[in-house]
Amino acid sequence: MDVVSLVLSLAGTLDLCISKGQQIKRFCREIRNLSKDIEEMTLIIDGICAKMEVQVGLLKDLWNSPGILQPSLQTHYALAISRLYEKLLGAVDGLERSHNERLSSTKVSAKVRTLYLTQDLKKVVADLELWQQRFDPSWYLITLLSAPLIDEKLQKQGESASANRLSQIRKTLRDVSHKGQKLDGPIFKSLQMITNHRDQIQSTNTYVSYFDEKQVLLDRTNYGPKANPATTKGHVRDMARMLSHVDPESFGLLKCIGAVEIQPSAPSENVQFEYILEIPKGLEGPRTLRDILLTTPAISLTKRLKLAKQLARSVMFVHTMGFVHKGIRPETVIIFEKQGNGGCIGPSFLIGFERMRYELGQTDNMGDMEWQRNLYRHPNRQGLWSEEAFRMHHDIYSLGVCLLEIALWHSFVSYESDTRLPHPWSELNIDNAIMDRNTQQGGMRTKGELVAISKDRLDRVIGEPYTEIVLACLCCLDQDKGRNVFERSQGGVKDEDGIVVGVRYIENILLKIEELSI
Repeated sequence: MDVVSLVLSLAGTLDLCISKGQQIKRFCREIRNLSKDIEEMTLIIDGICAKMEVQVGLLKDLWNSPGILQPSLQTHYALAISRLYEKLLGAVDGLERSHNERLSSTKVSAKVRTLYLTQDLKKVVADLELWQQRFDPSWYLITLLSAPLIDEKLQKQGESASANRLSQIRKTLRDVSHKGQKLDGPIFKSLQMITNHRDQIQSTNTYVSYFDEKQVLLDRTNYGPKANPATTKGHVRDMARMLSHVDPESFGLLKCIGAVEIQPSAPSENVQFEYILEIPKGLEGPRTLRDILLTTPAISLTKRLKLAKQLARSVMFVHTMGFVHKGIRPETVIIFEKQGNGGCIGPSFLIGFERMRYELGQTDNMGDMEWQRNLYRHPNRQGLWSEEAFRMHHDIYSLGVCLLEIALWHSFVSYESDTRLPHPWSELNIDNAIMDRNTQQGGMRTKGELVAISKDRLDRVIGEPYTEIVLACLCCLDQDKGRNVFERSQGGVKDEDGIVVGVRYIENILLKIEELSI
């Protein structure tokens, strides 16, 4: 079925998805008591279907309300729901056929029938969980829509965790940077509540400490001398409130408990802040991706791909919440070990909210001359004063550099052992580019080198699909529509709320990288 037909038939498909989901739940209730394993599987399926019904139900209400969903979002949701219907239809047919065939067979014992049914249920769980994982970023794009009807519908969902989280994020988005809103309040905590002892994570402004007997990361801001103190405090408040609603496992972001104000140590310095980020239970030993790239022998392609997927999701959820990061690089990716796993690489989270701001908020266009930071910045954002305001595309470019680094498993920044002075990776031919007095011209030469390395090396290392994803990120601001999948797909549509860029990012970056496996 073509895209236009999918869009036109979506209302009916949404009803069918709800009907099939209820059918699966009824079937699960009927077989729940056959064994403990089956009971566990059916409870998982019941939870997935309940969440799916909330999401599909809201989409149905929005679909029947003209003018709320713009065309690019309609097309995107139509494709996602069609995939869901295929999964649900296959689950219903497979479970019923399997159950009926084995019940009618006198040659198969009840124990064997139960074993086969358990295997079938596991496949259903895997299929639906995979769809849900891939749909969640699309679901949270709804946070960027301003229609009051959405909030009314979400309130009617009651105790649904998915609806409640979306509702809370939307409420926070409405409140961010609201003129006249008090800057003090429950978000800002007393510095006395944090233990004096803190361990700095190498090459970062981030510390491991304790707050209210919980182990936390303290992630310090680095707003420049020209930053307006009130504006800065507003950005910190907004970001802390937004991060208080995240699900770390899904978002790839750590939950924020609050923030503390750090007074300057010298008259020439500005007040800074520290986000208090809760470390999930069972995780320990936080290290930066930079540290791991410099010290850890090459890990498997499977583990590299997992890191790449986690980072791509983190970037998406920062944008979904209406913010831009402005500093994505290996120093702002924290990787934990799972307790008892003997130093194995565990889940990763995006931190380093040094100069984050609301995406539509005021920016000072201020940068710096540090080549090791400029390496991850688009050429248009390099130098002390960049030529254009920061936007989502610039974070996507930074992601592309990191994805390239992860795939090659070589740090693009190395350090002299005696002086700790940074220098480029020996195989990255950018020495002349970073010395160029015209920082943006040098940035274009650096970008050209990154694109060339991607084309020359990545295909042999990790395959063509991953290579295309990296190139899509690096070329996301190119004027050439043949290389820029964002511009080519956007078709000149105005994108004041970031919906179009979000949809294109999901379709051209996130979904494609989620589909990869080694």
